[in-house]
Amino acid sequence: KLYGNFLYDSESGRYDMSWHSWEEFLSFLAQEEASNSIKLRKVSSKTGAERYLERTVYVCARYRTGGEKNYEKKHPEWSRKIPTKVTDCPCSLKVKKYHDTSVILGKYSANHNHPTGVNNLRFTRISDTTR
Repeated sequence: KLYGNFLYDSESGRYDMSWHSWEEFLSFLAQEEASNSIKLRKVSSKTGAERYLERTVYVCARYRTGGEKNYEKKHPEWSRKIPTKVTDCPCSLKVKKYHDTSVILGKYSANHNHPTGVNNLRFTRISDTTR
């Protein structure tokens, strides 16, 4: 068994979720985002040569996904009506696509350090279909 390939990952128990196809995974992702009023952003994607086709990592949009900004506020004394959405949320989703199978394996840590659902909507972009 080659570390990181489908057989190894499926038997190791590290990836506790699975979908039969990429479309089924995308359907799960959309349902998870809609039901919890969250947004999971793709932050990295890399290939694993002969071990796996692609590994993709998604994090909650309320996690810091970018670097520090060099912006200085003109009026730092002004307060905002809506507080910052950044909470360094630990929620993450890792998924792997493999060469010889359409099965997608995933590991989902659904723990958020902020309210989800209706209380999170003011920090989330709402799609036109949801409006």
